[in-house]
Amino acid sequence: MTPEQAKKAARVTLRGDTEEVELDVNENHGLYYEVESAKTVVYINARSGKVLGSESASKEDAVEDSLESSIKIPDSVQLPY
Repeated sequence: MTPEQAKKAARVTLRGDTEEVELDVNENHGLYYEVESAKTVVYINARSGKVLGSESASKEDAVEDSLESSIKIPDSVQLPY
């Protein structure tokens, strides 16, 4: 499946114009597309073209922010930069 085909598959669920299409791999090594608009993120199976699910784009950002802020690195750890 191409990024254009993923965009087409996501149009039914996606609210707004497509801003980004990204190919990702899950923990089981399954390929999927993440198709984003300003309001919605739609997940598309990269092999079958089936819509796997969707969520509010603001919810995705909140989840990512939460994950980033929850990662604590002890002062004793020396980072390589």
